[in-house]
Amino acid sequence: MTDNPFRPRPRDYTLDGVPWIARMADKARAFDDETIDEYIYP
Repeated sequence: MTDNPFRPRPRDYTLDGVPWIARMADKARAFDDETIDEYIYP
């Protein structure tokens, strides 16, 4: 594990009333930037 400050938004955060979409976007961006560390993004 690295000292990566990445943290996705909380699970209960909604974006335009859609739960999980903001968190999924955060994880996708971190995966693309190779900063996702121990978080899982399929």
